[in-house]
Amino acid sequence: RPSHQPTASTMVRSLRFVPLTLVLVAGAAASAMALRPTPVVERAEGSPIHDHMETMNAALKFFAKTGASAENRVKAFEQLEKFQAAVVACKSMTPETAKAVEEAKRAEFVAGYRSMLVDVLANSCRMEKALLEAKYDEANRIAREDMNALKKAGHDKYEGDDH
Repeated sequence: RPSHQPTASTMVRSLRFVPLTLVLVAGAAASAMALRPTPVVERAEGSPIHDHMETMNAALKFFAKTGASAENRVKAFEQLEKFQAAVVACKSMTPETAKAVEEAKRAEFVAGYRSMLVDVLANSCRMEKALLEAKYDEANRIAREDMNALKKAGHDKYEGDDH
């Protein structure tokens, strides 16, 4: 036999790596899909991102109007927990305005959006720490000043003209 033709035993030995190869390729494909930008989520009323943003706004209104105090400590924690859950949900979404950004700059735009929401989450953790330490004035200041400043900056950059 010529040496360049595979024998049956050589073919069987090389096929034993096919399942491993398929698992590796499937794993790489799954990883690539997980790393791709998240799908665009509409900001229209009733959309998931809109609903989460409304939850965040309701919590900020609580701190702006009522404010945290020893008397409503439990309610303040409830509002803050809802706020934090909404922030975590929103940071995994993509604002509708990303569609208008040119493809080459879209990933940077979305990363900036997510980074800003990470800053919002960090500030909410500062609020939580202040509440835990019964520093209600500090928690209210963070909500009224720091959070509102982030909200304005975020809306200016990531919301469309119609919002």
